[in-house]
Amino acid sequence: MATQKAVVIQAPKQVAVVTDRPLPKLRPGYLLVKVCAVALNPIDWKRIDLVGQAGALAGSDYAGVVEEIGSGYKCWNTINTAAVHLDCRKGE
Repeated sequence: MATQKAVVIQAPKQVAVVTDRPLPKLRPGYLLVKVCAVALNPIDWKRIDLVGQAGALAGSDYAGVVEEIGSGYKCWNTINTAAVHLDCRKGE
């Protein structure tokens, strides 16, 4: 099983860097991006401190290379690069 390195919320105000978190299953309408750079911003630290949902990943801005494409995309291919900003209000 493929794994990833991630900053994972353990509890409010507590995170850990893990190196063996399983990659998520690719869903329709989603991209799998091999992350090359991550930015932790004030909203990320506030989410860790105030919400602290155990098991959630920290970090909402990243850049990398598209590795795999879920069904429903026609304009992406695996040579594309991606810069991503997640809307944390949606809970995904």
